[in-house]
Amino acid sequence: MTGQTRREQVSFDSAGVACAGILYHPAEPAPGRQPCVVMAHGFTGTMDRLSHYAQRFADAGLTVLTFDYRNFGASGGQPRQLVDIAGQQADWHAAIRFARSRDDIDPDRIALWGSSLGGGHVLTVAADDQRIAAAVAQIPWLGDWRTTRDKLRSLADPSTRKLAVAAVRDAWRAWRGRAPLLVKVVGQPGQAAMFTDPSVRRALNVNDSEDTLWRNEFAPRAVFSLARYAPGSVVDRITVPVLVCAAEQDQEIPFEYVRKVAARNPRIELRGYPGRHWEVYRGGESYERVVADQLVFLRGHLGW
Repeated sequence: MTGQTRREQVSFDSAGVACAGILYHPAEPAPGRQPCVVMAHGFTGTMDRLSHYAQRFADAGLTVLTFDYRNFGASGGQPRQLVDIAGQQADWHAAIRFARSRDDIDPDRIALWGSSLGGGHVLTVAADDQRIAAAVAQIPWLGDWRTTRDKLRSLADPSTRKLAVAAVRDAWRAWRGRAPLLVKVVGQPGQAAMFTDPSVRRALNVNDSEDTLWRNEFAPRAVFSLARYAPGSVVDRITVPVLVCAAEQDQEIPFEYVRKVAARNPRIELRGYPGRHWEVYRGGESYERVVADQLVFLRGHLGW
C-alpha cells in the first residue's frame, strides 16, 4: 500500500508566516471525513525527517499532516534557523485550524504527534485546546530537569562553554539587528554545538544531508528561551488522552523525570522503551515497538 499513498503539498498562514506542509492521504480511506494526525519535529527538525512515521500512519489508514516550523525547511519566516518557541506554538495552532478547515478531515478527530521539543509543544497545545481528540508526545522535552549543581558541572565541558559564549554573542547580534551567528546543531566534542555525543551523529545521519530540508545549524540565542520553556508545568491542565513514549536510558530527558511528570495526570499513559533519546527514531526494536504502540493508541481514540 505504501506506493499508493498520495502526498499533497499544502500551505497555511500562521500569524502572517507561510508554513509549508504535506498531507498524506491513505490509499483506501474509509467513507466520509477522515481522522487526521498533525505531526511536527523537534529541535531544528524538518518535516521530511518524519516521512517514515507519516508513511507508516498513512499506510495504516490515517490522514497525516506534517509541517515545517517558521524559519525552518520549506516554511517562511526570518531569521532562518532560529528556534522561536512562541512562534512554533502558534504554528501548531495554525496547523490544527488548517486541518479543521478541510472538507475531507473530521474536525473532531484530530490528534497531535510531536517528538522531543515537538513533544513538549504537543503537551502545551493540548492543554490549551480541549477539542483535540488525543496526543502523542515522543521523548518530550518537559523542561530543564538539572539541579544548580548539575548546571555548574556542565560548564566544565568545553562544548557547553563555547555554546554559552556563542549564545551571548548571538543575542547581542539580535539586539543590534544583525543576522544570527549560526553554530552546529550536531558537532564534534569540543565544538560549539547543541549536541556532541557521537551517537547523535549516527542516529540522525548528519553526514547524509543532501536530500533533506534539515540543516545542521541554528541560532544559539535559542538556548535562553529553551532553558525557560517547561511544558511539564502544564500537564495538570490536559484533559485529553495522551501517550508519552520515553527512552529508558535517555540522557537528555531522564526517564524517571518523565515518569514523575506523567504521574501527575491520570489521562497520561507512559510507555518506556530500551535505548537512549535518539534510538527511537528509526530502525531497530524500539522504533518498531514505538510505532506499533502509537498506532494502537491512535486507533483507540480516533476510531478509523
